[in-house]
Amino acid sequence: MARQRVETDLMEQTVNDYLAALEALFRNPNDEAARAWWTSQGYAPPIHPTVPLETAHKARLQWLDATDDMLAESRAFLFDHGYGGVPHLRAYTSRTRDAQRAKRGLPPLKSEALDAPAKATAST
Repeated sequence: MARQRVETDLMEQTVNDYLAALEALFRNPNDEAARAWWTSQGYAPPIHPTVPLETAHKARLQWLDATDDMLAESRAFLFDHGYGGVPHLRAYTSRTRDAQRAKRGLPPLKSEALDAPAKATAST
């Protein structure tokens, strides 16, 4: 019984560490952190130097806690690197994300506090 609890605690800690590393990368995507994450997941060295960072930005568009500023930054990065043909890339915001959640009967995510600076600067 104690062994099972230790294994469960280790698994939970591993998952929490993984999620914390992803959150840190998604909040502040940079080449060094993206490469560190890339290699920590066992991927071979990237063929092109921006591959890990592009992967972080593509994943960021699907990350639930992404703010409108973060989504706009990732869309700009992806457009600059030739991903303009990705369907719905231009229209993806926290509002469209919450609209998709509403269609599935899910409540909107509470990111108003995170999005407040973006809304304040957008109206000026």
